[in-house]
Amino acid sequence: MKTLITFYLAIFSMVSFSQNGTVKGHVIDQETGEAIPFARVVLEVDSVAQYKAVSDFDGLFKFENVAPGEYKLRIRFIGYDPIEENIIVKPNETSQ
Repeated sequence: MKTLITFYLAIFSMVSFSQNGTVKGHVIDQETGEAIPFARVVLEVDSVAQYKAVSDFDGLFKFENVAPGEYKLRIRFIGYDPIEENIIVKPNETSQ
């Protein structure tokens, strides 16, 4: 199976007195460096999907208004090994 890689950046902002963040990233083929469009991207807590997205034509995905906390980022696409990474969303900080 091929391997996916992802670059993600968590950007945080203050919205209406609540501190939520944005998580965005880029899904690419590890061997070729080409973008992977339409990959399924999920942020989970305790194996329950909290946020879902699909990468666009350029392999980009974005979650907005993500509540602070610990998440498992899961990325899947047919023909590739799935990716699972633990991420932490913190208010007023940037995580890479």
